[in-house]
Amino acid sequence: LGRRGSASAAAKAATKADAGELLQRLNPSQLSVVRAALARRCTLVQGPAGSGKTRTACFLLAAAVRMRQQRDGGAGGVLAAAASNVAADELLEGLLAAGVCAVRVGQPASVRESLRSATLDAALERSAPVAAARDRLRAAQRSRQAGGGSGGGVSEAFQAVRRAEAAASLRLLKAAEVVVASCVGAGRLLELLDRGGGGGSGGGGGGDG
Repeated sequence: LGRRGSASAAAKAATKADAGELLQRLNPSQLSVVRAALARRCTLVQGPAGSGKTRTACFLLAAAVRMRQQRDGGAGGVLAAAASNVAADELLEGLLAAGVCAVRVGQPASVRESLRSATLDAALERSAPVAAARDRLRAAQRSRQAGGGSGGGVSEAFQAVRRAEAAASLRLLKAAEVVVASCVGAGRLLELLDRGGGGGSGGGGGGDG
């Protein structure tokens, strides 16, 4: 028990130091904004183009993640919603540069090409259970086309793919430190999480409009 307690204390100290290191990379004005935002339920940040609003938002999110890890041991994540896909991509890029485990929800076509590897859809492509379910679906479709399978087999395989995608989506979203989406995409996250938790059809990243 003593060893575990020491390890936990060390992990918390490292997390606190990590958050402090992040904040040291901000200028005094940006740092004051982050500190104020971390102590309030709602904060409005205004400034002209190029003043570092996106940078400040990214470091605010990163600091919130580190503080949450210190407080809750890493349980749960943070949702970052932006008014447009371009703004969401800017947040995602900044978070990844800050070393935050972030995943982008939305249609891949709406995401900047250089960032698509960080989308939920890309992560699903790398999921072994999803790949296996999709392989079984393709095999069932080939069997049906060759006259050796039934429509029911294809339907069952398709539903298995949807269940695998929903379960993987839920797992990936829960594992992410920050989930980034447009406002429209964020509004559909609850539906995606409900489908994943209930075992119904799901998958994909939801629309972005």
